Amino acid sequence: MMYFFFGLKIGERGLNLSGGQKQRISLARAVYSNKDIILLDDPFSAVDAHVGKHIFEECIKNELSGRSVILVTHHLQYLEFCDDVMLLENGEIKEMGTHCALIESNGRYAQLITHSHLEQSKDCVSEAPRKVKHAAIPDGWPLKGAITFQGYQMRYNLDPFNCYNEEAIWQVLEKTYMKETISNLPEKLDSKVVENGENFSVGERQLICMARALLRNSKIILLDEATASIDSETDSLIQHTIRESFQDCTMLTIAHRINTVLEYDKILVMENGQVSRLLH
Repeated sequence: MMYFFFGLKIGERGLNLSGGQKQRISLARAVYSNKDIILLDDPFSAVDAHVGKHIFEECIKNELSGRSVILVTHHLQYLEFCDDVMLLENGEIKEMGTHCALIESNGRYAQLITHSHLEQSKDCVSEAPRKVKHAAIPDGWPLKGAITFQGYQMRYNLDPFNCYNEEAIWQVLEKTYMKETISNLPEKLDSKVVENGENFSVGERQLICMARALLRNSKIILLDEATASIDSETDSLIQHTIRESFQDCTMLTIAHRINTVLEYDKILVMENGQVSRLLH
């Protein structure tokens, strides 16, 4: 759900939109262009798995059915639904054919698919036991129910303990390039944030978390792929904000973009879960 309107102005290079939103707008343009051949260059790269699945199911498979779609992607889970698959490696065609044929040939493509399935199975964590033995349950404790997240506003999301004035909140939103986005919401800082922040893109959620960290002015900051779902241009602007606003903080940053950590004091390179190099 988006609170934007057709009259909303798009800044130069779409700076007031996240990377994921830019991709979806470009995808929408491709859908209503009514062209026979559509080229999609990794349309899932800046969206989360839930949105990516929705795009593939409702847009690519449904709205673009009957057209020739050339899909460039590294998201292997969608390839089994494609008519033909072409595997490129180091700029060269390594394998080509249907998904089933490539799996049966047991080549490089089959290895990638198997590795992907293994990684997904590792991410599945077993549930905790439904009953804890010898646990004392207080009187009146509900036997069933659900934890709900509702009625929370952007102001509360950024400043849950009401420690800062409105001017300070707008300042951090400006530093994280979210000021225009929030200003265009009907209720601005009083606009609702739904469960899991689903009414914002993944990139916008990352920027909101960054704004919250800026507002608190913590002395130790941990950034875990803080700009992974943001386009490279916005990422560059955010890195400038980080250097200026967090210069007196101890920062621990997990990143895969080299330019993100170029100016850091120390760089720890991890490979296959182990320390590969420590650079000063």
